[in-house]
Amino acid sequence: MKFGQTRQLADIHESATMMQRAIKFTPAEDPSALGNRLAELASILEAQFVFASGETLDINEEIAAKEKAIANLPPGHVTLPRYYRELALSLNRRFNRAREFSDIERALDLLDKAQELNGLEDLALH
Repeated sequence: MKFGQTRQLADIHESATMMQRAIKFTPAEDPSALGNRLAELASILEAQFVFASGETLDINEEIAAKEKAIANLPPGHVTLPRYYRELALSLNRRFNRAREFSDIERALDLLDKAQELNGLEDLALH
């Protein structure tokens, strides 16, 4: 992402717009590609939330993109544990802002799922 080099907030917004366009043109019959692009969009929205706006709308969109990325991957896909952990971290971030306990409960459930899928013993929210 260009923002990493320039630190210009407009670059984050442009990246999000371009990724949303790419998602629209991703073939539905390629769920892994769609899942990966949705995960990339979620990362961009995360940067937008952290570095730019801090707006609840941005973190909600980030969480929605991560949920769609997970939904588009087949069961047992190799990236599911990572996506579960990333979604859990986003839910934790939103919990820290809004204090909605359902977010932290869901984050813990997702970490359990990630642990079950790859057998890791040391998963934690930071």
